[in-house]
Amino acid sequence: MGDSGRRITYKELDERSIRFARVLHDLGLRRGDHYAVLLENHPAYFEIVWAGMRSGLYITAVNSHLTAAEAGYIVADCGRRCS
Repeated sequence: MGDSGRRITYKELDERSIRFARVLHDLGLRRGDHYAVLLENHPAYFEIVWAGMRSGLYITAVNSHLTAAEAGYIVADCGRRCS
C-alpha cells in the first residue's frame, strides 16, 4: 500500500471480502442493490469493493475529498439501499 509498504495477499483479500459480503447480506443487501462507499485511501477499500462485487451489488465510490454537501448529494442520488 503506497508509502506504508503494507501488503495484503490475495488470500487475505478474498477472505476479508467474503466476511464483509456476509455483513452486507445481513444488512439486507441483495444482488442488484446499490451501496455507496466513502473511504479515504486505505487498504480496506479493496475488501469493501470486492465484497460488493462478489455479492452482485452496484457500488458508488464517493471521493473523500468532497464537501459534505457534495458527498451527501451523491449518496442520496445513487439509489443505495441502506445507510
